[in-house]
This record gives sequence, structure tokens and C-alpha cells, in this order.
Amino acid sequence: MPKSLWLLIIGMVLNVTRSTFLWPVNTIYIHEHLGKSLTVAGIVLMINSGAGVLGNRLAACCLTGLVVTVPFLPEFRSPFLPLYC
Repeated sequence: MPKSLWLLIIGMVLNVTRSTFLWPVNTIYIHEHLGKSLTVAGIVLMINSGAGVLGNRLAACCLTGLVVTVPFLPEFRSPFLPLYC
């Protein structure tokens, strides 16, 4: 594989690792410092994660000039439903 692809993979791993370390910190901050319930903290993190998915998709569309395609749709389906029905 080309060196630039390895750099991209390493960058992606570091980015995901960084964000997973921030989830517990955000949860503790929302729960302890702001005095909100853990349910509210979970909903906030879920919205944050969804915004990240949409932001990544928007950036990909802007960079490639493509529109949202059908393979993107299964990301928003329930995990309890069959993938292709």
C-alpha cells in the first residue's frame, strides 16, 4: 500500500481513539458538573455522534462532488431490521 494510505489509516485510528477517550470525560462533566442525569448525557453523546456522521458525509460529498447515495442509507436503519429488505 502507498505511504499516503498508511498515513490516512494511522490518522483515522488516532482520531477514533481520541474521541472514545472523550466520551467518558464528557459524561462525567455533564453528570457531575452540570447536574444532569446520565440519560441526558447519553442523549447528548448520541446527538454528537450523529452530527459527526452527518458532518463526515457532508465533507465527503463536498470533496468528491457526489450526492448522498444508497449505501449511506443503512447507517440510519435500526440494527434489528434486516439490512436489505
